[in-house]
Amino acid sequence: IRFEGEFGSVRALRKVILLLNGKTIKLRGFSDPLKMKARQAEEPYPTKATWEEYFISRGVDTFDEGRPGERPDTIHVKGLPVRWFTSKSSDGRPCPKALTQAFQKFGKVRQVGFYDPSTENVSKGFSSFGPGAGTDTLNFEAYIQYEKYGGFCSAMGSLKGMQLMRLQAGGQAV
Repeated sequence: IRFEGEFGSVRALRKVILLLNGKTIKLRGFSDPLKMKARQAEEPYPTKATWEEYFISRGVDTFDEGRPGERPDTIHVKGLPVRWFTSKSSDGRPCPKALTQAFQKFGKVRQVGFYDPSTENVSKGFSSFGPGAGTDTLNFEAYIQYEKYGGFCSAMGSLKGMQLMRLQAGGQAV
């Protein structure tokens, strides 16, 4: 039997692990009490060596951190709320400028593209973004390409398996 939970902070997670790990629980249908094991789940996050190996396996003969096309430089982000990245002039669609501004924290962004599941195309900017068959209009997917390999590494290292949160006025994260 496996139970999963999500916590608002690492501190809360550690407290729950200490409280539950090694305890026993008696469940109906089981004659013996069950011993609980509580631990933090490992996220399926690729390491720097993994993405470099993957990139080289795709046919690039040399890995050069300084040359676009010969290094990984683009991240794919899913489930971004549309309302976080709109502007008055973007007509309710994600705005490339807002997306660039949010991800510029990790390094200079070369360009962004939005994935449209209805056409399976990536558009530069937001010209072809739109609701299609089975498309979730509240969230979108984006590709963020960094100018330097360091920006890509910083984004990958910082975002690994994390949820993106937005700070509201007053400092509350949503």
